[in-house]
Amino acid sequence: MPIQVCSTSPANQKFYIVGYNQFHDWIKSPTQAVKPYSCFNFANWWWQTDRTFELHWEVANSVPNWKYRLWYIPSTAANGGWQKATIS
Repeated sequence: MPIQVCSTSPANQKFYIVGYNQFHDWIKSPTQAVKPYSCFNFANWWWQTDRTFELHWEVANSVPNWKYRLWYIPSTAANGGWQKATIS
């Protein structure tokens, strides 16, 4: 399942995801950026359903202050859909 990361922050944010992909490998995504009040579609990266993934984020261009949250993708998630995760 691909993931969409949306920001409710007035600042640019950067983030990365850690979790199991469709091949059952535990992987870390590249760090990406999301603009204020917008979303980033993490296309071409697939994460397993019925599992949690780790979302790490921080305000871009600031003193390192990474935040972390677990998100769950239910097994009932629609095939071909997106899992939305919101950061602030």
